[in-house]
Amino acid sequence: MLFECLTRRLPFDADTTFALIAKHLEEEPPDPRTINPDVPEALVQVILKAMAKEPADRYQTAVQMHDALAAIG
Repeated sequence: MLFECLTRRLPFDADTTFALIAKHLEEEPPDPRTINPDVPEALVQVILKAMAKEPADRYQTAVQMHDALAAIG
């Protein structure tokens, strides 16, 4: 959701539902700055961590993500 709010686009696009699911499973999300260069690097890191493929690589709690966002500014 944060990705879409900052870029006005979904992170993945495809012609079919199956292709979209495959992208979600197999492709890394794009760097939001390729769409909106004004997104700060620190915020990009939070977004990409939240969207990590491996659950262990994501924030484990909403509080952790909140703290990371709060630390940005």
